[in-house]
Order: sequence, then structure tokens, then C-alpha cells
Amino acid sequence: MTSENAGGSGSIPNVETIDDKKRIAQLEHEIFTVCKQLDEKKRKIERSSATECAS
Repeated sequence: MTSENAGGSGSIPNVETIDDKKRIAQLEHEIFTVCKQLDEKKRKIERSSATECAS
């Protein structure tokens, strides 16, 4: 097995094109958005369980 990229073109690995960078930025934004939504859901669950325990 060689260290060439999946395309097998022999180009230098780890060199990102502009399209790669755009895609990475898009994926990072999507991950950030999902994590933010999960944090909000977690807080809602914690608040609802805290009110249930108090009653």
C-alpha cells in the first residue's frame, strides 16, 4: 500500500483544493449546528427533569 491519495494521481497528500476547503468548512458548520442543537436538547431535558424532581 502506498501513501498516494485515493485518486492515485501521485499528487502530494494533504494538499487541499479550494473545493475541499469549502466542503470542509460546510461540514464543520453542519457539525457545529448539530452540536449546538444537542446542547439545547440536553439543557431542556435537564430543566424538565429538575422540575419533575422538585415537584
